[in-house]
Amino acid sequence: TWAEGELNSYLLSISSHILKLATKDTPPLVDLIDNKVGAKGTGLWTAQNALELGIAVPSLVAAVQARHLTNTGDTHAAKEMTYAAKQTDSIDIDIDQLQQAFHLASLLCYRQGLAL
Repeated sequence: TWAEGELNSYLLSISSHILKLATKDTPPLVDLIDNKVGAKGTGLWTAQNALELGIAVPSLVAAVQARHLTNTGDTHAAKEMTYAAKQTDSIDIDIDQLQQAFHLASLLCYRQGLAL
């Protein structure tokens, strides 16, 4: 599993667990989670400092923007952004490619953070 390799992290582990929670009588737990998150301002502060220093941190900026979108009160827009892809009962995904893409995205986020 991913949790046993280079991608091992608490957030990946707990996310995987949450995505699996469902019974035949209840919808998946992920569908019941409110689409709003709190913020302490540290992400915004970090993004502002990066911009002032001329350091590109697009992953961080996108995360801050997504967080702000969920808190604007326009939950419809937030849900449209979250579920933009057509939902189907069956999705043909190459798990190895997905794992490699996740690994690359993680490395790029680390690279951006270290550059700052």
